[in-house]
Amino acid sequence: MPQEPITRLGIVGSGTVGAGIAELRAVRGLDVRLVVSRESSLIRAPRRIAESLDRRVAKGKVDRGAREDAVARIHVTTDLGELA
Repeated sequence: MPQEPITRLGIVGSGTVGAGIAELRAVRGLDVRLVVSRESSLIRAPRRIAESLDRRVAKGKVDRGAREDAVARIHVTTDLGELA
């Protein structure tokens, strides 16, 4: 049976592991749905990921365009239903 490629990833939690997975998969081209438990994390999680990507740009590991594309691919929500 042929398998379709994975294009979207759902992650629950934006701690060190969840944010890291979201960042790496978004850089690789996947659309990421990151579900957080607190309203404050709706702002904090994308900011932390963007700052991490900024460090990777500064080290030459990711170019500025890839950073912008990755940030745009990450959608943060408190609604678990968005993973369906």
